[in-house]
Amino acid sequence: RGCAVWATPASVADSAPEPLVWDAAHEVGVPEIDQQHAHLASLLNELANALRNGQEHAAIFREIVDYAVFHFGFEERLMQTCHYNGTAVHQGMHRRLMEDIRSLRLDESECPSVSLTLRYLQVWLLRHVDGADRDLAVALQKHDRS
Repeated sequence: RGCAVWATPASVADSAPEPLVWDAAHEVGVPEIDQQHAHLASLLNELANALRNGQEHAAIFREIVDYAVFHFGFEERLMQTCHYNGTAVHQGMHRRLMEDIRSLRLDESECPSVSLTLRYLQVWLLRHVDGADRDLAVALQKHDRS
């Protein structure tokens, strides 16, 4: 209370989350979705490394946002194709994440907030893949068999 702490490049590097370990346990069984999830994890790891090494990170963050938009659109087209019952809820999760991300101002002067945002994205991706995306994959696989 009543004190300020200034971030230094060293403290920002120390606060960068550890990279995600992405392996077969995270696969949902739909090759295109699994490849896209792995690419998102790779981009998040690239951002973590840039923060840790004090490198420019804004372009990587924009790439993550652009790729997430692409990925969410891909999933949502698949949901429509198979008439997925959970479409509205799933789309709501996507929309809320994008609203959260777009509400942040992430410029060079706010490196600590980038570290916090990165950790939020890592946790969100893992929870979303292990929950909602697994459910979607089951529906897609059932649709493909019918």
